[in-house]
Amino acid sequence: MIRRLAAIDEATRLTQSKVAADLLCSTDVFSSARSVMVFLSMPGEIDTTPVIQKVLQSDKRLCAPRVRWAERLMDVIEVSDVDKELLRSSRGYAEPSGKLIVEKSSIDLVLVPGLAFDTWGRRLGRGMGFYDRFLTGIAIVSCGYAFDEQVVSIVPADDHDVLMSMLVTPERVRHF
Repeated sequence: MIRRLAAIDEATRLTQSKVAADLLCSTDVFSSARSVMVFLSMPGEIDTTPVIQKVLQSDKRLCAPRVRWAERLMDVIEVSDVDKELLRSSRGYAEPSGKLIVEKSSIDLVLVPGLAFDTWGRRLGRGMGFYDRFLTGIAIVSCGYAFDEQVVSIVPADDHDVLMSMLVTPERVRHF
């Protein structure tokens, strides 16, 4: 899957990211959400920048995860100005610098990254379990957000793996 992602050229990645954002933002789930948590894309992943822009344009509350590596947990941080509040971490990825920690129970929609997703709502992450721990025990719409190349027929899953509520790719929206 890492090779599949690496094979997507930058122009296609950006174009397909915009298409997926338009599709996501046309859903009733997005329309009714007041607070949206968006992952901050790593190199090669679907770009969440178009979604971030649409969240801010629609006067929804934008939140992003900040990782506490030692505890293997994520805090949810409100972001109101992406130019000032998103910084590169020491690990090389973007994270919010703000101080306002948001209660996860107040979030209506969470975009979830992954290496692969299947047509049953299962997700293959990067092996650290951050999103599974974050999503366990709360009623939030969890939306896998990926390229169509990342959708496979079956993803192996364990009991602790959290199923997605929906999956958005540039070609379609799936509800589970």
